[in-house]
Amino acid sequence: MKNIVFISDFFEKHLSGGAEIYDSVLIQELEKKTKVAMFQSHEFGIKHVDFYLSHDYNFVITNFVNLSQEVIKRLQAVGERYIIIEHDHKYLKNRNPSVFKGFKAPPQFIINKTFYSSAKKVFCQSEKHRSVIHQNLNINNLVSLSCSLWSKEQLELIRASITEKNDRAYVMNDKNPIKGVEKSIKICESKGIPYDVINKLPHKEFIEKLAKYDKFVFFPKTLETFSRVILEARMLGCK
Repeated sequence: MKNIVFISDFFEKHLSGGAEIYDSVLIQELEKKTKVAMFQSHEFGIKHVDFYLSHDYNFVITNFVNLSQEVIKRLQAVGERYIIIEHDHKYLKNRNPSVFKGFKAPPQFIINKTFYSSAKKVFCQSEKHRSVIHQNLNINNLVSLSCSLWSKEQLELIRASITEKNDRAYVMNDKNPIKGVEKSIKICESKGIPYDVINKLPHKEFIEKLAKYDKFVFFPKTLETFSRVILEARMLGCK
């Protein structure tokens, strides 16, 4: 395996979201087999591309909103040297296919198509994710991973956290409007379900807290590519 440059907008030390946790597990596994250089996308320039190309590195790119167009064009020219691990919907201006009938966006909403089509492979989180990207971009280098990633330690934490439950629902208080907190609250209130709205926590604390709840209520406003949080809730025995 060639050495790898891993590029993302944020890593787990900057932001503890599902994509960042996933990437952290992947990086740990890659580091067992090869050398990995990590860069936030905003700090990765043309000089870095040329340096690592000349030193026989390949590139793994996840979130790339802050990657410069100059770098994107340079990478497109060496498409066999990079893959994209797509966590959401960066092929759309609004990053949300849910607002379009059948998840198919009008042509004017499509962005970054050449960057996706030039990559050796674009890895999608689920078969649904793959099919939605395909119908919007009509490219043939898409691969469905059909899974997420947890480290051995994270899985052991989930197993160790399973405990007796209260009779309440857990609503995750996320400032990102696409997480649908307001609808989750309305659903609980309309059905008479006791609930707690809990601010975002570091992953370990979140797992330990969620394990105590009977239910998890979550109504995202965009198409989930592979909802780690739902899988974790189910692993913990939440309804």
